[in-house]
Amino acid sequence: MKKCLCLFIVFLIFNSSLLSQNVIGGDLSFRNVTSFTYEFNISIITVDTIIANHFIVISYGDNTTYTIPRTGTQLLPNFNRRNVFITTHTYPGPGIYNINIIGSNWISNIYNINHSFNEPFQISQTLNINSSIGNNNSVELLGAIYDTAKIGQLYIYNPSASDPDGDTLSYNIIPCLPSNYVYPVASSSFGIDSISGDLAWNKPVEIGYYAIAIKIDEWRNAFKIGSTIRQMIIKVNFPLSININENTGNSISIYPNPASTSFTITTNNEQTIKEVSLYSIEGKLLKQQVLSETKVKIETSQLPEGMYIVKVQTKKEQVYKKLLISH
Repeated sequence: MKKCLCLFIVFLIFNSSLLSQNVIGGDLSFRNVTSFTYEFNISIITVDTIIANHFIVISYGDNTTYTIPRTGTQLLPNFNRRNVFITTHTYPGPGIYNINIIGSNWISNIYNINHSFNEPFQISQTLNINSSIGNNNSVELLGAIYDTAKIGQLYIYNPSASDPDGDTLSYNIIPCLPSNYVYPVASSSFGIDSISGDLAWNKPVEIGYYAIAIKIDEWRNAFKIGSTIRQMIIKVNFPLSININENTGNSISIYPNPASTSFTITTNNEQTIKEVSLYSIEGKLLKQQVLSETKVKIETSQLPEGMYIVKVQTKKEQVYKKLLISH
């Protein structure tokens, strides 16, 4: 009789004093080799400027553990690195197995995980071997594990999941496992299309690193037979951050600049100003006004001296300007 498998993998990466706080994402794929034997392929994305993981320790959930040496690495854009770990394991028979993998902590300064450098990178799933459904290999995720977004702009991400067995897939946003995790803040909405897998962040409001987790469920004959979880970092930047000093188009005027107690924004082509946002140079949102005017005055008397970024949204364009406050 054909061996049948239902796989729902649990993948936990815990803190290890031997390894750095350098993880920005990762996931797991698996395939049935023969009978109750599985091959696990683990990818952990790290910041390449920090010493990367040379090994991880896996607990298979059947009272056995194994130290997996790193099989290979791949240099990625933005000086990140994919660390690959491959192992095989034979289970004693049908059952539900909780799998733990020990590795590094998240990178520091993740905006929506407090003290992220102290928090283990974790993905939680379960391996369920069941003889009533049929062989099941994991979902393959081809989308980038690290991505970038822009303040004030709609961000779309798709994990590009495909199922080698032809199972139907559905998608959910779930919390990352640290207990102090909060969902990213959006000016409008943050969610995912359960059918297409398109994650829409509308819109990021502050720059920084944000952690997210996407759960992909596999369905066969109307029964859920497995799940895969991807956790990753999205880095939010200013639009045109490289050229912000050159963003001197004459459609928007800010004066006086430097400002002391206030500054005024006007449109030189009678466009209506829909929204004004004031950011610190580090990207923290300090003030935001939604309005419908062609001339706006912003108070600055309570703000410390220094450089700031002003975002002006009109019906036709979005303009960023530097503003110096000097009392």
